[in-house]
Amino acid sequence: MGDKMPKISESYEAHTSKINAVGNLLSAEITYIVTECAGGEESALDAVRAYVPKSFRNIPLSYLEIASKDANDAFHVTAVYEETASEAEAETLAQTDTPSMSFSCGGGTKHVTTAIYQTHYGTHSAYNSVKLIGWNGKTGADMQVAGVDVPTAQMREDYVRIMKYREVIDTKFRRKIGSLSGFVNKDTFHGWNPGEVMFLDASFTTPLDPEAKVPVTFHFAIQTNERKTVEIGGIATTITKKGFEYVWILPKTSVSNGVPVLEIDDFFVAGVIEARDFSVLGV
Repeated sequence: MGDKMPKISESYEAHTSKINAVGNLLSAEITYIVTECAGGEESALDAVRAYVPKSFRNIPLSYLEIASKDANDAFHVTAVYEETASEAEAETLAQTDTPSMSFSCGGGTKHVTTAIYQTHYGTHSAYNSVKLIGWNGKTGADMQVAGVDVPTAQMREDYVRIMKYREVIDTKFRRKIGSLSGFVNKDTFHGWNPGEVMFLDASFTTPLDPEAKVPVTFHFAIQTNERKTVEIGGIATTITKKGFEYVWILPKTSVSNGVPVLEIDDFFVAGVIEARDFSVLGV
């Protein structure tokens, strides 16, 4: 006659379990009491392995261990359910390593001296064609044009990239940030045309933990490219200007029938910021 089969019952002790930040179960431990097990620890482990379910709330059985030996034929055996390393990492990546983007458009100002249109209600009919804003009514050396500040858009975009501790702690990464700050995009960047995006800087804070996942925020300024037609020396000319190029002109003031006329004698579009490949930022 063979040995008796061990008797197995679930312990009344509380289950030990672990969940992630969004409430998903990562691991659970359930303890069983094994009695009348004459074959020792190996027999107890084999008996529980055959008895317990192979998963708990969709978490697979990972391993079994002897929690305690209560007598020569009695044991407490713990069944441990947990994600495998690859599954747990995939879950972590899905929950915490997703990049994000934010956009803001604030208000700035630009100074203009010429009106788009202007209506004159005074008695000097010769001034009806004047479009100089804040003209002091004088010509020649005494002429002054005050101009006015008008609203303009100042756009910003931030991208958050989740990086590994070993990546951000490497000085090569921080040097790369410094080498690209203050430059504009050489190629199309997240839908913006070349020359419209300036990389300002990046920032992060990390614990000194080799296992840390570090959110790194990359800051960009946006200024759209422009194309318009202006008169230069009396000739209509189409001007193209990239967002962060600098424009300056040589004005020419003349007087026609006692009315000042502000003309553009020469027009310059100057590149003052170099372009770089932003793909190395990984955002």
